[in-house]
Amino acid sequence: MNTARVILAAAAFALSLTAARAADYAGEIIIVRPPEVWQGHFTGGRNLLPGAQPTALDWIDTTARFASLRDCGRWMHALSREYARYEGWKGCLRIR
Repeated sequence: MNTARVILAAAAFALSLTAARAADYAGEIIIVRPPEVWQGHFTGGRNLLPGAQPTALDWIDTTARFASLRDCGRWMHALSREYARYEGWKGCLRIR
């Protein structure tokens, strides 16, 4: 009878340790957010030779991807200044 009690006590002790370990591991879960990705799209144009007939036009339609909205906005601002004569569609879109 004493042997059965010792075995039962050992089994209960082992189960209590398993439950305690499971509770400890729950605190170690790390949530990783995926990185943001922004896609910028710009269309616009400018005159190559102002005043020349017929008008020589330099048109650009390009896309690029960025890690932040701020980087996309800087890229958009630079292209908007360079190709300001004829405006097309432009914007930054979060894709992930």
